Amino acid sequence: MADPAEFGRVVWHDCLTHDIAGALRFYGAVAGFQYQLEHAAHCAWADGPADYPLIVAGVGAHGGFVDPCDGAPGRWLPYVAVADADAACARAVQHGGRVVRAPFDVPGVGRSAVVADPHGGLTAPFVRTHPFPPPEGVFLWDAVLADDVGEAGAFYGAVFGWNAATPTKCAPLTFTRADGAHAAGAMARPFGAAGAWVWLPFIATADVDAATARALSLGGVVHIAPAEARDGVRRAILADPMGAPFALSAL
Repeated sequence: MADPAEFGRVVWHDCLTHDIAGALRFYGAVAGFQYQLEHAAHCAWADGPADYPLIVAGVGAHGGFVDPCDGAPGRWLPYVAVADADAACARAVQHGGRVVRAPFDVPGVGRSAVVADPHGGLTAPFVRTHPFPPPEGVFLWDAVLADDVGEAGAFYGAVFGWNAATPTKCAPLTFTRADGAHAAGAMARPFGAAGAWVWLPFIATADVDAATARALSLGGVVHIAPAEARDGVRRAILADPMGAPFALSAL
């Protein structure tokens, strides 16, 4: 079912958090997420079945919530469509990364893995076997927060076949797919964060200021207050109460 036109596209998001119930309340209030509980046969972090809350909007699902039980702060995990998850893992290791979760199959869904870049940033190579197209409209963009965007471009270009395009108004470094379409980006850490590199999803909202205020009232942290970027789109960068950074972006 893998579609070459999708290769290099971010097609799913998981929020990795030690407090799933708290994350559901937070993102439901801040981003208007609605949920559907699925009993999954496998997840990216452990063998065996688990309850898996899905983010649903319209007629499709867009992501989910997982407790990796690793004691790390919360973070978002983007899934990137590839032709071969095993080969993507091998490329990650070849370029200084490591395999966090070896490739595994979920019947009717696809083949996944989890890899870390040389600085701990996590992504999931994914080959889908289900017939549904990738979701759209909730997660608008993804950027890795890195200490060296050039190094990020080299690693992720090798793993996912992305090209590091000329910087745009959306991010200092833009990754494009083979057909020239935007895939993701890389940003120098904008708020003094330290530790592992981390991926930042841009979540759509009708009112960035109101959503930011709700996030603050629920224990979130504002790293960059709402403001219009050079492309005229209003955005803010925050972290949820469990530490996962994310951005809000006006529709």
